Amino acid sequence: MREFMGFESTVALTYPDIAKQQIVQMMNAITDQGEGATLNFRLMQAQALHLLQAVAPSYQSSQPALESDYPSFSDTGELELSADAKARYENDKLDHYERFQVVASMLPEIVTWPQWLASHGPWKAEDLQTSDYEGPGPYGLPTTQQTADALNALAHDPGTVNYRTLTQASIGAIAGVTTVLNDYWNAEKQAKQTVRFPMPSMGGSGDRMAICWAVFGKAPDLSIGLAPPAQNTLFHACQSLDFNGQGTNDCANVAIFHTCKGSNNCRAQGGCGFVQIFNTGTAPSNCSSKLKAETMLEVRTFGGCNPFADGPYSAPSDNKCGSFGGCAVPISAYQLYPKSGHMQLFDFVQQSGGGWHAVEIDGAQIDFGKGMSVHAVAYKAYQEVMKHRGKTVPAEPAPSNTLRLVFPPST
Repeated sequence: MREFMGFESTVALTYPDIAKQQIVQMMNAITDQGEGATLNFRLMQAQALHLLQAVAPSYQSSQPALESDYPSFSDTGELELSADAKARYENDKLDHYERFQVVASMLPEIVTWPQWLASHGPWKAEDLQTSDYEGPGPYGLPTTQQTADALNALAHDPGTVNYRTLTQASIGAIAGVTTVLNDYWNAEKQAKQTVRFPMPSMGGSGDRMAICWAVFGKAPDLSIGLAPPAQNTLFHACQSLDFNGQGTNDCANVAIFHTCKGSNNCRAQGGCGFVQIFNTGTAPSNCSSKLKAETMLEVRTFGGCNPFADGPYSAPSDNKCGSFGGCAVPISAYQLYPKSGHMQLFDFVQQSGGGWHAVEIDGAQIDFGKGMSVHAVAYKAYQEVMKHRGKTVPAEPAPSNTLRLVFPPST
């Protein structure tokens, strides 16, 4: 639903005069909500009176629309009142500066991560357990003790390797947003292939920054930067899934960290359990072709793809090209599949020019089931592709990379 009923949030492309009016109104809405500083008279007047003016009702969101667009669910999957709508709508009458004042008034009551870590000491298993915790359950998830040990291993690393890695994970996640936005706002690229707004990437980048803040008690150092990945290299999504390393590698190259299928740049890099339809109508070698409209259905909780289609799906870390393989690199050790289906497998052949060509393996598919580990399914796909190459790899190793044990399931 339209979140803002009082003004147009898209620009009419037919009449330039109407488009101009809509753009001006959007700018008024944005500045009235507190972003930007073009309405100098209003700000000066507010400062002179030591008062702040509420956001105009026409520039506030619609509560029914927010409740429709952002549903909440219980731990058993039952629909509940939208937590997002309550937080958004009840505060929409305040502009950003007013919200900052409210937050500032709450600071004496807030315990930040640095304060908590300083007073608490190392993480303990019980820190991660709810009152009704009964163990890791039937899905083979890591225990709370394993998670606590991983958090402590990251936080108490005598060097700076872990902090740098988590920082670069955040940098890569942010880059996943900004690079996609460049294409999203590029009319020429949109005309060739639809580029969707990277909303999941925005959430994923926040997750990674929050994990760094919780582990080290400080924000990522975004000035470190991130070197571009090597050219003509077949990268992978997670621990032991490197087709070149035969299962002995540690984890994904930090240069290809990304958080959403829209910022998943190439083949063999897709990680998460938001399974994507493999479009059999597209030639496997053509990685620039978009999904056919009939295979897509906007379903927010499944990453934008139709979770009820028959498939076949794209296997994690065995995706034929960019955007087919899902997201979340590295794969969280807690990531499980929400449904069942089957996946098509691909092998990858290096071309004379150095690039890679995805080749569909005829008749090669694997099944996955609801509640199965995403990494376990990815490793099964990896084993089958290596078998196709005439090679044998060992059984799936236990999670050994601490990032896999501290990253939550992809949201």
